Amino acid sequence: MKGRAWLIRIFVILTSITGAISLVGCIPDPYEQCMKEEKRRNAYLGEDEYLKKSSKICARKVRQAQ
Repeated sequence: MKGRAWLIRIFVILTSITGAISLVGCIPDPYEQCMKEEKRRNAYLGEDEYLKKSSKICARKVRQAQ
């Protein structure tokens, strides 16, 4: 009987941990979101120019949001 109770507890704990990890994975990264928006806005720029401009803008936005 005690062995079964431990198995149930372990199962519940592992299920809770797995659920928490999966929820954390669903939260979007603000920097990635910003980079996607900037890519749409700056579609006319070349890849190097886009990365240079957007990375600075997005880094600043993320710092301000925190």
